[in-house]
Amino acid sequence: MELKDRILHKSLELFTKFGFRAVTMDEICNQIGISKKTIYQFYSDKDTLVDECMELDMCNGKSECTIAAEMAENAVDEIFITLEFINQEFKDLNPIVMHDLKKFYPATFTKLNDHINKFYYSVIYTNLEKGISDGLYRKDLDLDVITKFRLNTIFLGFDQNAYPSDKYNLVKVTETLLEHFLYGIVTEKGLKLINQYKKRYQKHD
Repeated sequence: MELKDRILHKSLELFTKFGFRAVTMDEICNQIGISKKTIYQFYSDKDTLVDECMELDMCNGKSECTIAAEMAENAVDEIFITLEFINQEFKDLNPIVMHDLKKFYPATFTKLNDHINKFYYSVIYTNLEKGISDGLYRKDLDLDVITKFRLNTIFLGFDQNAYPSDKYNLVKVTETLLEHFLYGIVTEKGLKLINQYKKRYQKHD
């Protein structure tokens, strides 16, 4: 791996574990074993590094969504596969990252928010259409309203006022909210698949 990529991947790892504000450029250099002069050859400042880290994270998210859609047997299965990806990402993720990003790196936060509202909107909307077509989701759903509802709950677990990290586990909150969402949109046929996939997921949890 090229040095620039090593810096990027290590930075993203540290940022997601400790938060954007807590991790300094010095700490990143110490972790990789390079000088600050070296890191500044690739990234002019911390803002630029944070922005590129989030670009990498968004790219990873796109890849996971593509994999989930290709692997899935149906719309319900796609959500369970996506949940597995989320659980892997969120298990070591510090909930403070969204607060830090919004407060200290607003330009990057806006870019992330735009990405969520465009890319993830499309992913969720397409999943709903697929589920309705296969008789797994209710036909009476307002797709735009339900898609936006799901978008607004994706990062609800990061809200420290609603779910402070000293009392709530981010992965568990995310699972609970997604399960609640699913139960609200499925038909009887879809409900049977939820129970089937829950058992499958729990077997290799």
